[in-house]
Amino acid sequence: MIKTKKKTAPTPQRRQKGGGSIVVRGSKYYARLRTKDLGERFSAPCASREAAEAALKRLIGGDVDPRNTPLFKDYFGALIREADDEPEAGQPSLPDVYYTDVRGRLANRYKSSTWTIYETVLRVWIADTRIATTRVGELKKKAIQTLIDKIRQEKEWGTTRRYGSCIHTVLEEAIADDLIKENPAAELNYGKRGRKKAYVLSKKQSLDLPEELYAYSPRLSAMIVVELDGGLRPGEVCALSAEDLDMPEEGSWAIWVRRAINRKGEVISVKDDEARLVYLTDDALEAIAQNIKGRRKGHIFQTDTGKPLRPDYLGTQLRRFRKHLQRKLEKAAEGSDQPIAAVPPFTHRGFRRTFATRGVRSGDVKGTQHLLGHATAEMTTGIYAEPEDESMRKTVEAIQASVGYRGLFKATSG
Repeated sequence: MIKTKKKTAPTPQRRQKGGGSIVVRGSKYYARLRTKDLGERFSAPCASREAAEAALKRLIGGDVDPRNTPLFKDYFGALIREADDEPEAGQPSLPDVYYTDVRGRLANRYKSSTWTIYETVLRVWIADTRIATTRVGELKKKAIQTLIDKIRQEKEWGTTRRYGSCIHTVLEEAIADDLIKENPAAELNYGKRGRKKAYVLSKKQSLDLPEELYAYSPRLSAMIVVELDGGLRPGEVCALSAEDLDMPEEGSWAIWVRRAINRKGEVISVKDDEARLVYLTDDALEAIAQNIKGRRKGHIFQTDTGKPLRPDYLGTQLRRFRKHLQRKLEKAAEGSDQPIAAVPPFTHRGFRRTFATRGVRSGDVKGTQHLLGHATAEMTTGIYAEPEDESMRKTVEAIQASVGYRGLFKATSG
């Protein structure tokens, strides 16, 4: 019996360059290209079929080749240039696909002036590292982390974090351009966020500061008094409304803290969505009454046109007041040999910590925790409350009294 070889179906040949299809996996769309030379290639995941079709056109046109991506400095330079800008000296002209609208994406995160500063500084930082001469498709997380560590040595945490965010955004555009599949800057270590210690006001400063502020701006003075005497955050002070006033018992006034205003001017709920009742001191009540001016509705502190104030207004006005106070001290010291005293670094965070320190020192930690809106008493005592100079001085005096005075080193006449 003669065996005959079973005929098999011919192996289908892969399509030549120019063929492709759209693959759907779950809710994501992928552009797939099959070529004889490169085999099967997929684009990055796309949110819609239209985006996948656009990615497929780029793959078919050969404009994007992940194996031969541009240098990071060239790609970064192409993105931050406007469409009509001519390439700078020494920069190659890249395909149109690299000129993605990264400025539009960054505009949603930063102000244009801020991004201009970042792009200028980033060019300098990037030029001094091997990231500049690394191709986008070969860029590793380790190289970016090395750059972040270098920036962190000379810049503050927030600035370093924004630099990393800009690099992340640029590489997100590389994913959209099918240059890379994963973002190597997705998870970077920026270290612990260091914050300057808030300045806690002394008893005398708590009395004198509102008086100085009143001569400068009565409205600003009233808002600071509510902060100092109520422990409120700046955004919570700006969101206070006349309808929030309450009289829990005869002779005492309080106000409900239900909402806050963020930096964008949006009204949001308070932290953890827990409204709290804050009792008012006589000074705080008089400050509120002066700004309500008989109104029963609307925000207590508002502009001349009736719009609520934003917390960044408070910060700006407080910085201007410090400069005003410094000039006042310098003018008073003219013609004198005495050194010019420095203005204490008053901040809104310091006002809140001053309130926490006073409250904890009074002995009612639980009540202070509620007034500040903290989740735990440990946060109130361990993070916000600061020891006062007077308290620390009395502690040292008590220690000396318990030990006694030695007098060993007292100067004696010869």
